[in-house]
Amino acid sequence: MNNDGAPGFRPIDIVTIIYALLQAVLVTIFMSNRPGWFYLTGFYLAACGIALVFALFQKYGFTKILRLCYPLFFLPLLYEALRSQILIIWGRSFDHQVTALEMKIFGFEPSFILQKYMTIGLNELFSLFYMYYYILPVLALILVIRRRWDSLERTALAVSVSFYICYEIFIFYPVFGPRFYLENVYYLPLIGPFFTPLATRIVSQGGLQGGAMPSSHCAVALVFTWFLAREFKSAAKPLYFFLIMLSISTVYGRYHY
Repeated sequence: MNNDGAPGFRPIDIVTIIYALLQAVLVTIFMSNRPGWFYLTGFYLAACGIALVFALFQKYGFTKILRLCYPLFFLPLLYEALRSQILIIWGRSFDHQVTALEMKIFGFEPSFILQKYMTIGLNELFSLFYMYYYILPVLALILVIRRRWDSLERTALAVSVSFYICYEIFIFYPVFGPRFYLENVYYLPLIGPFFTPLATRIVSQGGLQGGAMPSSHCAVALVFTWFLAREFKSAAKPLYFFLIMLSISTVYGRYHY
């Protein structure tokens, strides 16, 4: 990717505008009979406007960092906006299809079977691995410190696209996840002294009911890990180890199938 200072549309601008416009269209079609729908449409159109403004930015100094990865800063807002959109198309979740597929493939529901091995120690360990996800963006700051602008732009683009795809699937194929759908089936609670309640609190307060398939947690962690491992080859093995443990933790913690 060309990293000169000239303004102009870049791939990250284009995918952001496409995503925001698609969301605005979906809201207009499926939510126009609900009070305040136009505010949500306006929000997505504003996101398009922000992308257009950044396309005019000269990439010098601190604005260079913003220019290359600005969508990452308002992805949490796009995530929050989904709360009122999850069931706008079908009005229901598809957990029954996902659990049926798991039974067909494995012959059992993985998160249910894992109860046999649960201990407070494992609860704490996997909760810690689950929260490793929130450290990955901090690790990506190494790219900024080392002025690896091309790698930063590619990483930001891949992460943004991963989130956008997951967000769209959440709307077209909402899945609540085992912690909701199988809540009355589990016979052991997830308990622990520190990391377990912390992870549970984070997900309970910030998690999206209906966004369990695919796991944006795993998808984005995979993207971050891939690019960081390519950039820092000596750290590849521990990075992939943490990715595997994080992926297991999403099932162990009943957040994803």
